[in-house]
Amino acid sequence: MTLAEGMRIVDAQIAAAGSLHSTLAQWQVTDNALGRLRDEMPGFGPEEALLKVVAINALYGTNVFALVRAARHVEAVLATIELSKGGPELVESLANIPTTSGAKPRRYVSFASKFAHFFISPEGFPIYDSYAERMLLLHMGSSAARDPARPYEVFTANLEALKTKCGLESSYRELDRYLWIAGLYRAYEQGERRLNAELLHVFDNPSAEQRPLLRTLRGN
Repeated sequence: MTLAEGMRIVDAQIAAAGSLHSTLAQWQVTDNALGRLRDEMPGFGPEEALLKVVAINALYGTNVFALVRAARHVEAVLATIELSKGGPELVESLANIPTTSGAKPRRYVSFASKFAHFFISPEGFPIYDSYAERMLLLHMGSSAARDPARPYEVFTANLEALKTKCGLESSYRELDRYLWIAGLYRAYEQGERRLNAELLHVFDNPSAEQRPLLRTLRGN
């Protein structure tokens, strides 16, 4: 396969994922609700931070349990920076939610990336999760950068490298949808069932509209 052929396939897969996403009614409602919260409560004071942390955690299942502590952390981090200049390192900081004394430290990178994506800048902060990361590493192969200490910074660097490698002009939002849906579909084909319920239903029972999109997503 030539580079040009590979680029066309990836472009088609990204487009197919976008079309599939447009058929997911619940995710449309979820994303629209978060957008409305962002527009109507643009600040990050105590109340705004708490509501936004709760919304991301509930709607995207990011497994943050100490919600008040997380909201205080978000408020403190965002009070120290100029949001328009925030980069991947901001997500790394947001992910370091303090733990109680003696508890094992845990980094909430998926939560932090989704918070930044929806409430700071959709195009400045791509969404990070395990399925998107696996799909990205599959594309990048041995050329992928890796650093467990800076997972989000490496993730965004690999995204930029993929765009360069494949000559992609896709937005982060388009790539987010592709990596997430394709990553979930790959896991589904490998036998995994503990997936997003709405997409699992699509994979099990695709409509006439969705069936060719899944074939394109698979690459055939």
